Amino acid sequence: MSVKPTLLIIGPGLIGGSLLTEFLRTDQYALTVMARSAEQIAVLSQLGVKTIQAGLQDLDIIASAVEAHDITINAASADDVPVAEASINALGRNPKNAAGGQKIYIQISGAGVFGHRFSPHNSIDTIYDDSDPEIINSLSPTAPHREVDLAWHNASQELAGKVKIAIFIPATVFGIGSGPFRKVSIQIPIKIQAALKDGYASYGRDGQATFAHISISDLVTASTILLDALQNDKVDVTKNPYFNANNSVETKWLDVAKRIGSDLYARGKIPTAEARSSGSEWDFYGVYRPRTTRLRALGWKETDVDVLGGVSADVEALTSA
Repeated sequence: MSVKPTLLIIGPGLIGGSLLTEFLRTDQYALTVMARSAEQIAVLSQLGVKTIQAGLQDLDIIASAVEAHDITINAASADDVPVAEASINALGRNPKNAAGGQKIYIQISGAGVFGHRFSPHNSIDTIYDDSDPEIINSLSPTAPHREVDLAWHNASQELAGKVKIAIFIPATVFGIGSGPFRKVSIQIPIKIQAALKDGYASYGRDGQATFAHISISDLVTASTILLDALQNDKVDVTKNPYFNANNSVETKWLDVAKRIGSDLYARGKIPTAEARSSGSEWDFYGVYRPRTTRLRALGWKETDVDVLGGVSADVEALTSA
C-alpha cells in the first residue's frame, strides 16, 4: 500500500472547504486543514482530518506546517504578504517532499488582479491569457492581489526545479459550495446584501462592465486537474506559474443587478424590482477578461456557465435563513 502524499489546506472557506469535501471523497491524500476558530477545528476533527488551529498572523506555525507537508493549497488569503514570505522561506529550507521529489504549493489568487480600472495603461479589451506570462507580468504591482502574486512569481523563478509553484487565478465564483462552513462567494453576495440594505439592486456606472466567472463545482474540478498535472509532471511551471480558471462566458453587472432585483422583489425583500445605477464607481474591479488556456490543454471543461442561476441560488441562500 503506497503512502498518501500529505496535503495542507490553509483556510476551509468556500474554495478550501469545497476542495476538502472533494479530497475526502477521493481519499488520495493525508489531509491537514488549518483554521482559525476552535469551532471550526471541532467540526473538522469530526470529519477525520488532522487540524492546525492558527490564524494568518501565526507565521511560525504556518511556516512549520508548509515545511512539514508535501502539498500546500493556500485558500485563506490572496493579499497577505507576510504569509507568502513565511511560506516561501519554509519551502526554500525544505523543498523536497517525503518521497524525495519536489513539493507543490498552490497559491489561490483572484481575477480582480486583471481589473481594468487598476491598469489604466492597458486597453479595456486586453485579454489576459495564462499561456502568455508576459501579459500577466505587465500588470500594475498595485493591482489587487498582485503584491502576493509577485512574491510567488519571484519564488517560482528562484526555486525553479526545486519546488512546483502555481498561482491559481479563479474569476468571480458563483454557486453553492460543498464545504462545512462558507457556502457562498463574496462579490455577488455583497451585491445582494447591498440591495437588501438599500431597498433596490444596483450596478456601477452604466452596468455595461463585463466580468468573467466560474462555478464553484467547475473550480473544484479545475483545481484537482491542476494538482494532478503538477504531481505527474504534465505541466511545466518553471517559466510560467500562472493558471486562470474561468468559463467561456462574460456577463454584464447590469444583468446581475436585474436578477438580484427580480429575485428579491419576488421574495418580498425589497420594494422594487428595478435596478439602479449606484453612481460613477465601477462594479468591483471594472472590466476583466482572463482566458483559461492552460487548464483547457490539460482537459478541463466547464459544465456550468449559468451565472445568473448562481445569483438566484445565492439570493435563496442569503434570504432563507
